[in-house]
Order: sequence, then C-alpha cells, then structure tokens
Amino acid sequence: MLPRKAREIMIPIEQFTTITEDATLHEGIQALRQSLHLEGRPWHGSRILVVLDQNGNLSGILTLRGILTAVGLYELLKDPLFKSESWSWYFLQKLKEGSRMRVRDIMRPYKVATVQADDDLLDVVRAFLKYSVNSLPVLDRGRLLGVVRIVDVFKVLSDYYQQ
Repeated sequence: MLPRKAREIMIPIEQFTTITEDATLHEGIQALRQSLHLEGRPWHGSRILVVLDQNGNLSGILTLRGILTAVGLYELLKDPLFKSESWSWYFLQKLKEGSRMRVRDIMRPYKVATVQADDDLLDVVRAFLKYSVNSLPVLDRGRLLGVVRIVDVFKVLSDYYQQ
C-alpha cells in the first residue's frame, strides 16, 4: 500500500546531524562531511544538516547546495570553461572568504518550506514543486519530527509501482 502521510515517508530527526545556527561555515562543512559518511562509506549519509537555535529548536536547514551557493561555487560548476581549467586558486579564495560566514547566514530558514506530518503524499510533492527544494522539515503542531527528502518520495513511488 502507498504511504499516505508525510510522517510515513520522512526520516526521523534523530537520524540527521544537527548544528547550531551560530556555527561557522567551516564547522558546517565539517559536519556535513561527517554526515555524508554516516555508514562508514562516502556519500552514504545525508546531504543536509538540521540547524538549531540556541534553545535547541529548529531554525533551518543547511544543504550542500546552500554551502556551494554561498561561496559562489554552485554557479561556477555550471560553467563549461570551469571543467577545462585549473581553478584551485579560486576555490581556496572563495572558501577563505566564506570562512567568516555563520550557518545562520546561509541556511534556509525552516519557515520558508515545511510540510505537516499529516500532509498526504500529493501535498508533499506539491511542496517540493512549489518551493524548488530537495528536502522539507516535517512538523507536528510546530514540533520537528523529521525531514522528508525528494529521494524518499521517489523511492516510495518506485516501490509501489514495482509491486
């Protein structure tokens, strides 16, 4: 049977790495790097960090794309000339400039895009399309329960239609 609610698709919040909004960009990069190696293998973890305020409440989401965009590398990766040149000096300068940033300066505030735990699958898909994001915090009466990722929705749909 096809899961009907966001709470049935989401990844529980306990499975995500968290970071405080006051952390530096460098600390965010390090935490995301560790998050990407959760199962002891590269790229077998999450590409997002859950950002908490000083009281431990949800503040936002920090994504790999958000970090790359903040330091100007995301747009650069689309440049065809980039792939044919040596740009290591540029990377180093951008990361050095970005090291003064705080996580709160580059995170996506959670209020920008969320879903409710009892939202149905179609509402979740609509939210992904509306906000053009790959992950959405799942809330229940304002309390963070988990995060649903677009890859989770695709997996659920794929499993359902392969039955």
